[in-house]
Amino acid sequence: MKKLLLDLSLFCLNCVLLKGLNFCSSGWLQSPTSYSCFKFYHEKKSWGDARSTCQAFNGDLIINLDDKKQNLIAAQRKRHTDEEFWNSLNDRKNEDHFKWLDGTQMISKTYWDDDQPNDEHDNEDSIVLRNAKSNIAKWNDLTCSKHRKFICEFFPDCPGNTFGGRCTDICNLTCGGANNTCKRFDGFCINGCDIGYQGNTCDAPCPVGTFGDKCAKTCNKNCYGSQNACNSVTGACSLGCDDGYQGERCETSCPGNFYGPGCSLKCSVHCNGWNNKCDYTGKCYFGCNDGYIGEKCDEGCDNGTYGANCLEKCSAYCGGLDRECDSRTGKCVSGCAIGFKGDKCDTECDKNKYGANCSQDCSPNCAGPSKECNSTTGECLSGCDDGYEGDKCEYVAVTLGRRPRKNPSDACTPFCGGETKFCDNKTGPCAFHCVPGQHGEMCYIECIATEYKANCSENGSKERQGSQAYVIHELL
Repeated sequence: MKKLLLDLSLFCLNCVLLKGLNFCSSGWLQSPTSYSCFKFYHEKKSWGDARSTCQAFNGDLIINLDDKKQNLIAAQRKRHTDEEFWNSLNDRKNEDHFKWLDGTQMISKTYWDDDQPNDEHDNEDSIVLRNAKSNIAKWNDLTCSKHRKFICEFFPDCPGNTFGGRCTDICNLTCGGANNTCKRFDGFCINGCDIGYQGNTCDAPCPVGTFGDKCAKTCNKNCYGSQNACNSVTGACSLGCDDGYQGERCETSCPGNFYGPGCSLKCSVHCNGWNNKCDYTGKCYFGCNDGYIGEKCDEGCDNGTYGANCLEKCSAYCGGLDRECDSRTGKCVSGCAIGFKGDKCDTECDKNKYGANCSQDCSPNCAGPSKECNSTTGECLSGCDDGYEGDKCEYVAVTLGRRPRKNPSDACTPFCGGETKFCDNKTGPCAFHCVPGQHGEMCYIECIATEYKANCSENGSKERQGSQAYVIHELL
């Protein structure tokens, strides 16, 4: 669209020139080759003062003299045949390198008078137009301080967004303002630059790391990369955000329990505290929940440990080959070793309990008021009550010998047979047999004639019969 407007502007300009319409003020002549006006000044001044006079009218000494301009000037100078007029051509900065005041080099075709330029006395750096035999005015170099008449050229602003001597160049499209207008000769933007650009002609994007109007804003430090590069117009980070930030300009921290590139990663559910918060690297702010370790709390405790930072050790009495326990609570996974109880298997069985999960009672035949036994094996710790024996006092014992009774009447009967005459020391039955002529458990019953053959042995004594097993011990 802008190119179309430019083409139309140039077309209309050419229409004006072709139709001979004069856009110059009264007293000024329209240039035949450029969008400009010029005027003869008959007051004599030095080259510098003459230039200042022209600049007061927003113009300068006449520039870029070609055939058409030379012819027009010659026609005007017929009334001033003996006069010389300053133009803008000079080599004041660099000897023999002539330039016009708009900075352009002298064209290859020149109009030097004979033997010119001669730089007489090494001090002739400014150029005048003077009479010649032809209609074309000739050039001559003079000392700049000499006083001569002069010709000013005035350049109206180019139409639209054009610039240059002939208004054929296009102002940079990043010049500020609706029409991107710029100065006539140098193309400097009149209304500054669009946002994101800088320089006199607004052709340079903002330096890396800056953006906005006059490149005065700094890209967010959270833009990814060492230079924090961002779009020179919007400030949107060019390479995305550093970990832990989001948004076009990376101005917003990750919400809640998110982190990483674009806040796309979620903090570990094992981060301690409300909402499991972590920093931009995923490191948990408040450490780990019980049973987990690592900066991101993504590692469970090793076998055999549990609790905060996995510093607690599972009970040595946890069941199973690995003695494994819950990494958070310390509860033994496979129950307890025999003889222990509780979630952590850290409590021995009560004194009268033993076995797996302390589920078995110690033998009631264990000696002592508490009937205490070994929590693992069930072995009675204080021995057995009278009449019982075995590790767990599970066997009824027959101890041969005289009964340890408190009363004399509690002694074994004199009718017990055998050399030792032993009887059960708790209930009293004879251990072996009765003396001849006696029978019964305690051998109190005397054999009679009618019973001799039926109930008594041939030697007159009755053997102890029955299914009860007796364990015989000698008493010392």
